[in-house]
Amino acid sequence: MFDMFNCKEYDGYNRMEKDLQIVCYEGPHYYFAYFLALPCIFLWSLGIPFLIYTLLSKEKEQLKTEACLTKFGFLYTGYKPNRFTWEIFIMYRKIICLVIAIFLSRAGIIVQALILILFMIFFTGLNATLRPYNERALNEIEDVSLYTQIVTIYCGLFFISNIPDTDPSYDPTSSFSMSEDTEAVLFSVIIVSNIVFIVMWIVSFVIAMKSKIKDGWPRTYLYCFLCGRKDKEPVDDEIIANNAKRETIIEKIEDIEFFIGHMKSLYSKQIAYEGHEKFI
Repeated sequence: MFDMFNCKEYDGYNRMEKDLQIVCYEGPHYYFAYFLALPCIFLWSLGIPFLIYTLLSKEKEQLKTEACLTKFGFLYTGYKPNRFTWEIFIMYRKIICLVIAIFLSRAGIIVQALILILFMIFFTGLNATLRPYNERALNEIEDVSLYTQIVTIYCGLFFISNIPDTDPSYDPTSSFSMSEDTEAVLFSVIIVSNIVFIVMWIVSFVIAMKSKIKDGWPRTYLYCFLCGRKDKEPVDDEIIANNAKRETIIEKIEDIEFFIGHMKSLYSKQIAYEGHEKFI
C-alpha cells in the first residue's frame, strides 16, 4: 500500500517507482491511492496495532494466565510486566520509518536521513530510560542496535553528499568531496559498528541457549560446554548462580534508578507523592 505513494519525477511527470508507466495522482492512480491505499494504511498500519494495544490493556490483569498467553503471549513475552505493550511501540517505530522513506522522498535522501537520525536518537533515549525487556542483555542489544543504525545512517550521509572531483557536476566552491582515506575510515566505522552488534547478538544468543540446553538436555550440555567433565559441574553451577544473582541485583538497581528519576520529575513539577513520608 505504501508503494502507491512511492513516486519520483521522470521526464517532468511523477511516476510510480514500481511501475514507471503509471503517472501518480492522475486517472485511476488518484482513486487507488486516496480511496483504497490510504484507508488501508490507516486501518492496517495504524488501526491494528492500536486495537492490539486496547486488547492487551484490557487483559493486563490476566497476562500470566494460560488463556492470555495462548492468545497474546507472543506480543509481550520477554518484556517487563509494566512494559507489556512495548511491542506496539516497535510496530509504530517501523511504520514511521516507512512513512519517512515513502512520503518524504521528494524532500531528498539527506533530509530523510537527518529526520531518521533524530527519530532514532529519541527512541534510543526512550529505550535507555524505560529498559522494557525483562533481561538486561536484551536491553543492551536493543541499545547497540539503535546506536548501530544511527552510526550507519550518519556515516552514510557523507557518502550520499560526496561528489568526486572528477565528476562533471563538481563545483570547488560548493561541492563536498572526500578523499579515498576518508571514505575508507567511514566505511570501516560502519563495518566495525555492525560487526560489534552481530557479535554481541551471537554471544547473548549462545548464553541464552546455554541455559536452555542445561535445563532440557543436561547430557548434551555436559559434552558441549564442559567437555564431558562432570567434575566441572559444581564450579559451573556456582558461576551460573553468581551470574543470576548479579543480574538480579543490576535489574533491581535499574528499577530503583528509574523510580528515583520518576519521583524527582514529580516533585520538580510540584506534584506530591502520597507516600512521601517514606523519603523523610
